[in-house]
Amino acid sequence: MKITIVSRDPPLGLRMEGQLTVKEIADADRQLEEALVPAGFRQKAVLDLANVGFIDSSGISWLMICHKHFAQAGGKIVFHSAPELIQQTLHLLRLDLVLNLAEDENAARAMALEARK
Repeated sequence: MKITIVSRDPPLGLRMEGQLTVKEIADADRQLEEALVPAGFRQKAVLDLANVGFIDSSGISWLMICHKHFAQAGGKIVFHSAPELIQQTLHLLRLDLVLNLAEDENAARAMALEARK
């Protein structure tokens, strides 16, 4: 699993690659925190999930915790471009009512810059 910065222009653009599973969570936390320096969770960010091949329940929990950290700090994160199977899973679990989900990067950037959800 790898998180890279693709754009520093507000909102911060991030890309995730690999699998988001119980084995990868600790490294995902570390990489996300490193990418968010210096503003941390106070900023607005978009996270591209297009190259995430698999997500398990721990990965879903990680997305929810990320959302919570950003919300509590006054920032906002929007997840976008999830592969079809991951999209279906998130919608089946009704997480589209909790998480900021967008179909593509342009929609994610617009959502990140609009008023809080």
